[in-house]
Amino acid sequence: MLSATDQQEHCLAQLEHLKQFFLSLFVSSIGLVISPTFLAQHLRVLAGGLLLTIACKTVLARPAPLLLRSLPEPA
Repeated sequence: MLSATDQQEHCLAQLEHLKQFFLSLFVSSIGLVISPTFLAQHLRVLAGGLLLTIACKTVLARPAPLLLRSLPEPA
């Protein structure tokens, strides 16, 4: 319903500050839970997971424009 009104941009701008606040709370709470030694000990697993995620997203997202018969346009 919000996307159909003229006040969409105003509402989203007001909510952006709240979104950033909760994001900072989440990131700081996760940072307090995970120890740096754990990250250092599992660096290979974390790097592998990151590369696997990027590869899977690339493989899954690449054929979508071809199936929809539209080429991606630059922003």
